[in-house]
Amino acid sequence: MIRDLRWLSAPRTTLSAAVQVRHRGTPIAAEVEIDGDRAIARLAEATVAASGQAAVIYAGDRVLAGGWLAR
Repeated sequence: MIRDLRWLSAPRTTLSAAVQVRHRGTPIAAEVEIDGDRAIARLAEATVAASGQAAVIYAGDRVLAGGWLAR
């Protein structure tokens, strides 16, 4: 779960996007379900991440939102 999201454009309730969870991590394809300022990202592949790390949601090379991993 990603908390405290800050959107750069109006969100839909679900979207296909890429999520990057580490500063130098590679964005990973994901299905993202949005609920207010939180989202659940179902990544297409496993990655190492910990609560409190930043997460950025991309559409191609365009940043859609950023927040913090809650779990």
